[in-house]
Amino acid sequence: MRKIRIVLVGLGVALVACGGGPKNIEGTLSAPSGGSVRGSIVAVCPVEGGRISCDDPRAKQVEVNASGRSAPYKVEGLEDASYAVAALRDNDGDGQLGEGDYFGYYGYPDDPKAVKPPATGINVQMQVLSRQNRMSLPFGAW
Repeated sequence: MRKIRIVLVGLGVALVACGGGPKNIEGTLSAPSGGSVRGSIVAVCPVEGGRISCDDPRAKQVEVNASGRSAPYKVEGLEDASYAVAALRDNDGDGQLGEGDYFGYYGYPDDPKAVKPPATGINVQMQVLSRQNRMSLPFGAW
């Protein structure tokens, strides 16, 4: 719902639309064939000057708790900015991305695409990381 602010202009009154709708990014997260999205993290990281920064205080992440090969995700309360969207699942629990873990980003296999909220249909397909599948990790620290 849009907020309306009343602004006094001289002796008249002007109505000014403010705020706009929610600033969310949402879509579907998918795991590789035979895998599950449960326990995956979806991160949205600001993009400025062609640089993706997950260390930025505007970056947000959500954990996907649904079972199955795919599930919806929604990252809410974002600021007006461009964001890259990525997802990972640390399958071996070592706190690092490595062989056997899942990783993907919006725009894969090309460069990550910047997204401005509100945005829907931002689907991310994760891939299994392996020696043969050396996916470039264009993101800053998680």
